[in-house]
Amino acid sequence: MRVCMLSVIAVAACVFLLPLHCLSAEGEQEQKPVAKVGEQAPDIELKSVDGKQVKLSEVLRDEKTKVVLINFLAVGCPYSQKLEPFICRLFDERQKDGLVVIGIAKEFGNPEAVKAYMERMKVKYVVLLDEGLKVFRQVYGAPNTPTLFIINKQGKLLGKYIGLLGESDEEYYKFLNDAVTAAIDGKELPPAPEKIRGKG
Repeated sequence: MRVCMLSVIAVAACVFLLPLHCLSAEGEQEQKPVAKVGEQAPDIELKSVDGKQVKLSEVLRDEKTKVVLINFLAVGCPYSQKLEPFICRLFDERQKDGLVVIGIAKEFGNPEAVKAYMERMKVKYVVLLDEGLKVFRQVYGAPNTPTLFIINKQGKLLGKYIGLLGESDEEYYKFLNDAVTAAIDGKELPPAPEKIRGKG
C-alpha cells in the first residue's frame, strides 16, 4: 500500500511539473537571438534619447547610407567608455563616406544618464533606448557591452564583435575602419583581432 501511494505521488509530481518544464523550454526558445551573421539584419524601431522614432530599414533606405555600425553600449561599462572615443572618431571621419552609427543603450529607464554620457563623451550619433532590453537580448543577442554589428547597404549582417578587442585601441580602430571600407566596397570584412581586453 505504501509503495502504491509513493507511486501515485511520484506520478502526480511529474504531471504537475511537466507544464512548467514546457514553459521553460518555450521561454528559452523566445530568448534565442534572431540576428545571424551572413543573413539579413532584423529591423529595429526604437526611440532615441530625444524621443525621436528611428527605424533601421528607413536608415538603410536613405541614399546617403552605405554602411551601418550598431553599438550596443552601457553608460556604466568601462569598456564601452574606453571604446567610445574611437567610435566617435570613426563616425566623424567616415560619415562623409556613408557610415551611419546607431547606439543602443542598456539604460533604457534612465535617459538622463544616457544624455549625460553622450555629452561627456561628445557622442554625435543617435543613441536609442531599448525598452525591456528586447533588442539587446532577443533580437540581436548582445550578451556583453560593448557589442558591435556591421550591416551593409543591402541590410546584410556582416559582422558581430563582442568586447574591447585588439592589443590596443588603435589596433581595434584600424580594424573597424578597414571593415567599414570593405563593407562599402562590397568586399569581405577583414579578420577581427583575436584578443579580448575586456567586456561588460
